[in-house]
Order: sequence, then C-alpha cells, then structure tokens
Amino acid sequence: MNLKSNVFIAMTVFFFVLNGYLFAQKKADFKDLSTTEGVKLSYKWAPNKKSKTPALELWLKLENTNNYCTDVTLNFALFLDHKQKSKSDEIKKCIKPHKKIKGKKKGMSYLIEEVTMDDVNSNKLEIQITEMEVQKVAKCKKK
Repeated sequence: MNLKSNVFIAMTVFFFVLNGYLFAQKKADFKDLSTTEGVKLSYKWAPNKKSKTPALELWLKLENTNNYCTDVTLNFALFLDHKQKSKSDEIKKCIKPHKKIKGKKKGMSYLIEEVTMDDVNSNKLEIQITEMEVQKVAKCKKK
C-alpha cells in the first residue's frame, strides 16, 4: 500500500467513527422525564433559529411501550427558581403500539421565550408535568 491509500483509509475510518459518535450524541439528547401507564415522556432543549429574541424550543417525545394504541393527554409547566415561567396548553396525542412521536412535524415542539439556555444549564429550571393521562384505545383516528 502506498501513502495515499493509507491516508484515504484513515480518513474513511475517521469519518465513520465521527458520524457514529455524532449520531449517538443526537439520539442521546432526549432526557427522560416520566413514565405513565407504559408511555414514556422525554425532552430536550434546542435554540430557536427563527426567533428574533433568544428563545428556546422544548422538544417532547412520547413513546408508547404498550401492545395497544394509547390516547395521551398532557400539560406541563416550567419553573425557574420555584417561580412559574411558562405553562402549556393541553396536548392530546394518539400513539400506536411501540411507536414514538416527536418533533415539529408531530406538533411536539414548543417555543419558550421566558427562559434562556443559561437557565437550562444552571439546573434551576424544572419541568413539571401537571397532567398526564393515558387511555387505551382500539386504534388511532386520523385527523
């Protein structure tokens, strides 16, 4: 093997290792918040790139670990230093068995202008689930 082949192989290996690491980090970004009747709720924070003010997005993920469809009703509130900063409207989702819903396309992203990334990193910010009701349903209705 010549030097160019060795460099090419080393670069290729580095590229795949780096991609694997970045993919693992992206998947690990969600933090578990609670589990109710087989439905796991997790979250992660992301900067909102479209907002003119330094706003954050709270991304939620619901995972149904049951063998049946579930209707989930959820409310949450955000507290900073034990003072309520924000409160969600009622969130209603139907999740098929062993499926996850997350992200903007599924309506699971919430713009939060009342807190900053410094607040998130300070560990003084708390997400409280004010309601999480899970009901077994025969199937999810299309909307």
